Amino acid sequence: MENKLKKILNFIALSAIIFLSGCAINVSHEQIENASTLRLGLWVGKEEIGNKKTIWYDRFYPNGDLIIVFENYIDGILINTNTEFCKWRIKNGIEHTSTIHTYKDGRLRIPRTNTRTYEDSYKILEISRERIRYQDIPSGKIYESKKIINP
Repeated sequence: MENKLKKILNFIALSAIIFLSGCAINVSHEQIENASTLRLGLWVGKEEIGNKKTIWYDRFYPNGDLIIVFENYIDGILINTNTEFCKWRIKNGIEHTSTIHTYKDGRLRIPRTNTRTYEDSYKILEISRERIRYQDIPSGKIYESKKIINP
């Protein structure tokens, strides 16, 4: 627990430094209207496939900035950390993210596409103050994250 809190506090510190230098299938109209406000804050999600695990920490800011930190593990050992600096917005129940810079273990990576940004789109299946379920539009894969800190 102490290690997890330490990671969260480190993530919050990183975010500050950067800026200073239910199971519903359909989202209600009210949730769509409030999705951008509900999404603000720090979220955590994870995916486990066999002996591989990825944990991500998403920090959504009201100005449209988004910082995502991915921790990749094999057999419980941290293999690498990726940090993405993005822009985000929600329109008509679809969350759009544009990755501007990606760092792997602290080093700038070559962009993943020929363009200056990398675009992702997710359909919001459910959103509340505590959790979000969203679906990657191209792949259909469903993810879930839980809010750990409000804005």
